[in-house]
Amino acid sequence: MPEIETKEIAKDVFQIDTLLLGIPHFCAVYLIKGEKLALMDAGDHTTADNVLAGLKKVGVAPQDISYIFCSHIHLDHSGAAGQLVERMPKAQVVVHERGARHLIDPSKLIESYGNLGGDPTLRKLLRPAPASQVVTVKGGETFSLGRDKTVQVIATPGHAPHCASYFYSQHRGLFCGDSVGIYLAEEKVLMPVAAPGYDHDLALSSLKAMASLPVESVFFPHWSMHKNVKDIFAFAQKQWSEWGALAEGLFKAGKADQIEEKLRERARKDIRAVEGRKSLYDYMIGDLISLSAQGYKLCFERKAARG
Repeated sequence: MPEIETKEIAKDVFQIDTLLLGIPHFCAVYLIKGEKLALMDAGDHTTADNVLAGLKKVGVAPQDISYIFCSHIHLDHSGAAGQLVERMPKAQVVVHERGARHLIDPSKLIESYGNLGGDPTLRKLLRPAPASQVVTVKGGETFSLGRDKTVQVIATPGHAPHCASYFYSQHRGLFCGDSVGIYLAEEKVLMPVAAPGYDHDLALSSLKAMASLPVESVFFPHWSMHKNVKDIFAFAQKQWSEWGALAEGLFKAGKADQIEEKLRERARKDIRAVEGRKSLYDYMIGDLISLSAQGYKLCFERKAARG
């Protein structure tokens, strides 16, 4: 097993690098230490052992985890939930009500991944979370981790309808899932990602709602914690607005088949600074652009059908 990097990135908050796809500094799970212990996201179905190794490294036993707060049910964020709860008998898996059924019975989730759904590794590792350990939320709920440490659920649909972010009182920190995008501060890169359930209008309104919160730090699964909150949300509004306008303009012009190509052209400019991290750059410019193109097309098809 590779060495798992852990870091106390804020007081009592530990960042665990899950090494998704073998890429360092790309996908994190966060551990919060309070009177109760909580994980922010579970990580990918392929990285459960890395999360467990990270917990061991910071001296936490899996059976002591009380909560796994899932930002949404995409595999890189919740794919390991079923595996982890097998080792975390008292953990409650908190997830938006629109995604909960897919953690309890992942069969349709597997099918939704198309060709990937036939991967025997996925079918083996994407295990169901017991319904008795799944807590559904819709936004506004608050969970206590002990004195002066609360987690409030913020519904942030857009990237997907089952997206939730979590406002953590101790640091006025927002664990944003993918609702603000991929943010690589050192490279000054912020890339939106649209998924098949993407809703452009909701994505923008969710960004505005998050920006209106008394947030002092933003914790990204992709990647790390940052305090330049005002700049982050201004950058995110610009990127999400412009990428969406590009895709919608092509769709309305009858050029939906060009969305992927034009998004990739835009991405090559926007994430040029990541070229030196070849595996990450190739994944962002390849699979993630293909995913986003699909998400935008479906979004604007639904919008056109509604009139």
